[in-house]
Amino acid sequence: VHAGFYWPDEKLVVVGHHEIFHRYAKVRRIRRLRTGRPIETLLDLAEGDYVVHVAHGIAKFEGLRTLEREGKKEEYLRLRFASNAVLHVPASRIHLVQKYIGAGRQRPSLSHLGGTAWNRQKDRAAEAVKDLAAE
Repeated sequence: VHAGFYWPDEKLVVVGHHEIFHRYAKVRRIRRLRTGRPIETLLDLAEGDYVVHVAHGIAKFEGLRTLEREGKKEEYLRLRFASNAVLHVPASRIHLVQKYIGAGRQRPSLSHLGGTAWNRQKDRAAEAVKDLAAE
């Protein structure tokens, strides 16, 4: 039975199991708001690419730098944020950086390092996803 029905002459109600258990309920797909895609290797990046740091927001990738820390040399990704702020991310923590994917060819505005705007944007996006899921 595709859809349940009521038969008044026989005082009978017929309901399919899929209506009781919502087996064939329409599933509404939720599109995740994504600003980037994971970087699998450093070969995925070119100088000048826009990237998204999970905690700090949108920046421009300025290449790799070898820096010495605690007597050890290590490769770092150099990220430039708004107001010419620079963040060096260890190559071993590349999972914190994603390549920026935006709509069209419009350049994104860089985030302010240490600012609160990025966290507000993430919170608003999370709320929008929750609202969409509730519909």
